Amino acid sequence: MQLPMTEVIAVRRFWWEGEPDRELLVMIGKPSQPPDHNGEFYCPIQTSGFGNDERTDAIFGCDAFQAVVVAMRYIEHRLSDIDAKSGRCRNSHPIHSCNIALSQVILPLVARFTAQSPR
Repeated sequence: MQLPMTEVIAVRRFWWEGEPDRELLVMIGKPSQPPDHNGEFYCPIQTSGFGNDERTDAIFGCDAFQAVVVAMRYIEHRLSDIDAKSGRCRNSHPIHSCNIALSQVILPLVARFTAQSPR
């Protein structure tokens, strides 16, 4: 089942070294429950410019928090694999590679969620 992209909560832009106009884009959507949920949530990840053009993947977790964490691990693995094969993937972060440490991304994302979530 294809699930929709939800409200975008985080975006990161990458590019290929030597090809600054060739953008790789990763967007993370707000976790949501699918129509036929059993209490689980999905976190949509939309990517473009990775050779398979625009693609949306639904990453599932037992709750919204786990869906975000698993989605971040998915992105980390996918980008690390691309960078390991090419060595040319860059971003605006001072480290300048596609590798994303979860601590650099997940803590601000969790802070944003908790600030918006009703208590």
